Amino acid sequence: MEACNTVERELDKVLSKFSDINDQASAVLSELISDMGILKRQLEE
Repeated sequence: MEACNTVERELDKVLSKFSDINDQASAVLSELISDMGILKRQLEE
């Protein structure tokens, strides 16, 4: 039973890391989209 608990804790750590990566990727993509919009407006001038 202890082995199952250990695996569950490790799985929680891995899922947390993937969640953090997802959050960071979302922030980077949002910033990139914003920057592309600014660049587009500048090029249209």
